[in-house]
Amino acid sequence: MAQQAQGVASAAHSSRSLQQPSIKQHFTVVRPARYTKALQGLEQALETRPSEETEADDPSHLEVTLMPHQKQALAWMLWREAQESPCGGILADEPGLGQNETVISLVIKAVAARKAQKGTETPLSSREMNEAFIRSTCTLVICPASLIDRWVKKVERCCMPGQLHIHSYHGPNRERHPEELAKYDMVFTSYNLIRSDLLEDDKEPVKNDEASTGSKNQPALLRVFWDRIILDEADNIKNHKSQTAIAICRLRARARWAVTGYLIQNSTMDMFSLIRFLKFTPFDEYEVWKSEVENAGSTKSETLQKLVKSLVLRRTKDQQTSSGNPIVSLPEKEKKTHLISLSDEERKIYDQFLQQSRSTSNKTNILVILLRLRQCCCHLSLLKELPDQESCEMDGIELDLVRQMKEMGLGDMTLYPPSFLSTKIKFVINLLEKIRAAGPADRPEKSVLVSQWTGMLDVVEHHLKEAGFKCWSIDGDVSPNERDEALKDFNYNPRGRQIMLVSLRTGGATLNLSGGNHLFFLDMHWNPALEDQACDRIYRIGQTRKVHIHKFICSDTIEYRISELQKKKKKLANDVLTGSQERLSGADLDFLFGVQ
Repeated sequence: MAQQAQGVASAAHSSRSLQQPSIKQHFTVVRPARYTKALQGLEQALETRPSEETEADDPSHLEVTLMPHQKQALAWMLWREAQESPCGGILADEPGLGQNETVISLVIKAVAARKAQKGTETPLSSREMNEAFIRSTCTLVICPASLIDRWVKKVERCCMPGQLHIHSYHGPNRERHPEELAKYDMVFTSYNLIRSDLLEDDKEPVKNDEASTGSKNQPALLRVFWDRIILDEADNIKNHKSQTAIAICRLRARARWAVTGYLIQNSTMDMFSLIRFLKFTPFDEYEVWKSEVENAGSTKSETLQKLVKSLVLRRTKDQQTSSGNPIVSLPEKEKKTHLISLSDEERKIYDQFLQQSRSTSNKTNILVILLRLRQCCCHLSLLKELPDQESCEMDGIELDLVRQMKEMGLGDMTLYPPSFLSTKIKFVINLLEKIRAAGPADRPEKSVLVSQWTGMLDVVEHHLKEAGFKCWSIDGDVSPNERDEALKDFNYNPRGRQIMLVSLRTGGATLNLSGGNHLFFLDMHWNPALEDQACDRIYRIGQTRKVHIHKFICSDTIEYRISELQKKKKKLANDVLTGSQERLSGADLDFLFGVQ
């Protein structure tokens, strides 16, 4: 393997080595040694890995009782923190298995152990001391801003009063003195705030993750040497080139954890960003990852398997223990795909856009046409509206471009009002009426309707009200208080509103929607991880009813091709985890439009 790695490394740097022979010698000799040593270190560490059935004891100050699979995860995390390279790992359990309780238990155990061994802290290295860090025993949790309050409430619910000293580093009143931040047990902040706080002078983006830290002029978060950093919803940094990912990698800590239910969405480069965050040398270097993992041919699978086996813990809701019992007891889940035929007028407009897609080769134009084709399958009124910023980002389309192309291809086309009853909406409402009629009056079944377009949700809400349904709606503009009121009514009030409308992005943002047991996907997105996130909002611990997942595909349209593309991307993720990005690649576009 070392010889093969050496050959790849040499080829990858051949152009640079013609001008710098010393660099060639460095990479052809030193890099393979580092590469081999790192993998050998993982293999040696596996000899002490706890078995899948090994359970850690509940922390003494925990107010809740951990389930067996959570105790097993805690044992695994304690083992990973006993390793040096890297110290930490990736908790990639399927969402809805109670990862937060496991993480909180890890912190409680660490705090208790520190108090018991006060005065025996591991000293910083000379390099760390020279950089003037403020040594801390605090855990920094980074999550989406909408989840900070939920994390705080979770800690207060799980931990005995007074055991953890916590702080929300968010908003205008956040603590800005690193000496004070370092005194807490847990500090919670957001990805957006990390990015904005760690920008250099004049708001210019940081150039790399090796910028000097520890200076008294640096932001407070950079001044602290954290005991551990935990990334919740770590797929937020799957793009290793993003300013958020670069900024987070500048933070220093003893241990690092990435918590995500969606390790691979499109390619193994998603995983590289997390490995870089973990600082697992040399695989945290882009050139090494590309040559030894991404483009390594037959050795790629072997290397990935070693990385996953050593650094990743992944359990799913349907997984069984060695005794044949499920790791968590959940009701049955049924997935059903409903095939729908467009009406003649819908088909005519759809075909017009399809014809345009065949007459352009510009990728950006094709993306806009693809957007319009998908909207045709849902409701024709969407064609005259500009999509919101969120859905454009999900599709990889610049909103300014959509504005410029708003009238593209419309010509003399009839513009339909929201009151027009599309084929898909008519089908959905008929299905909802059947669910309402079949359910018990004192405890009716509730439904969650998901769309990537807020405009579609608005149109659906109009028709639901016309049909006598009362519903809640949650999108990115809803205030925290309004969201909490809607969730409380939907989840705990049997006589409350029976339908929840959520945007695809919001529906995946760790909402608990277990009060519903029907999930409707009103439109198709090529990133299956986004749909999986929405499914996990209702199929989770606390669900007591059989769960029904409804997908609607218009026959002989782009929706069928998107469904097939989803299967390809899911297979990639499963292959990596068993031994997508949101933007479409050129190959993906060819597949969607049937180009061979």
